[in-house]
Parts: sequence; C-alpha cells; structure tokens
Amino acid sequence: MGKKWTIPIIELLYPPRNKISFNNMLIGLNGNVTARNLSQSLKELSKIGIIEKVERKENRFVYTEYSLTKKGMALKGFIRNAKVLGACIYDLDASCADRPCSECLLFSKSRLPSKQMRL
Repeated sequence: MGKKWTIPIIELLYPPRNKISFNNMLIGLNGNVTARNLSQSLKELSKIGIIEKVERKENRFVYTEYSLTKKGMALKGFIRNAKVLGACIYDLDASCADRPCSECLLFSKSRLPSKQMRL
C-alpha cells in the first residue's frame, strides 16, 4: 500500500463521492497519473480489500465504478494523522491535512524536500 497513488485514490472515494468511475478518477487526480498506473493501483487496492469494483448494467451498457470497503473507510483517520505528521516534519501549513494529497506541492514533485527527519 506504499505506492504513490494509493492515498490520493482512497481520498477520491471518501464521501460524498462514494462511487467513481475510472475516467472520473483520472480527471480527479488532475491528469497526473497514467491510465496504466491507475489501473494497476486499483487492482492492488482491490486485492487487499481496500476498494471494491462494482459493475452495474443500464440498458445494454455496463458501467464500472469503484468504492471504498469498510476497511478502506477505516483508513480515513490514519491518513489524516499521517498528513499532519508530514506537515510537521516538512514545516508545511497544517491545513495540508484537510486537502487532498493530489493538490499538494510535495505530491507533484518526484521527491520530498531534502530536510531529513531526526528521531
């Protein structure tokens, strides 16, 4: 679950959205992820029970949507706390925890700032 797109995908599925299609997920991630990477991430998250793939039929069309499982919803508090910790470590605005990771400047960079955490 430590891949780059895991948290932004989970955040996209938080209520009030609940269910979202693959293409809307690509749009929601601001076009920063390739379809291949998104597909791979969705398969991995589904395999470990964080999200579920739901197919529904309307007329002769089949629509595929993704939603969080109870296990996925349980991650919400953990993800927020991890974001607060990251904001402290990298001297960021604490409001970072209330914004989606896909909007973060650090997320769009290939790596985090060079400041190292000292324990």
